Amino acid sequence: MKKVLFLLENGPNIRSNPEYQYDRFVKYSLSLDDIESDIYLIDNPDEIQKKLEIYNPTHVVLPALWLDPERFRSIHKDSIIWILRIPKNAETVAAIEQSVGWLNSYIQCENTLISCNNNKEFLDNVRDMLQDEYEYTTQEITQKIMSCDIVMTTILK
Repeated sequence: MKKVLFLLENGPNIRSNPEYQYDRFVKYSLSLDDIESDIYLIDNPDEIQKKLEIYNPTHVVLPALWLDPERFRSIHKDSIIWILRIPKNAETVAAIEQSVGWLNSYIQCENTLISCNNNKEFLDNVRDMLQDEYEYTTQEITQKIMSCDIVMTTILK
């Protein structure tokens, strides 16, 4: 049975955060397919391991660039499908060029995907940056870096 855990960094006005709104929409959509899911708001990344142990998810969705690669590897379990979402906001878009190394580190971990909550042009730019820097094939990068709607399909498989 699938169990999807959405993790978000807690902060002021979290309820109006577009990521939170998107996670609520996906949570509702999953419930229509009888897939259990929950959203945890995290005040400190040290809380993540405990949440994983309590919830025992099959899939985890969390913001990319929120956890440095070392921290991500410390909580990563190969038995979970990890979806690291690049949110659609100006700060993240500006940070991507400086964070290609982090994205590459994430996708080196088993069962880890990157989801772009943005337009196709942005998705293609992220794929191109990773291919240029790390020499992935088109097939490899397409399987690891996806649009947000394809990730939903991955959960429903």
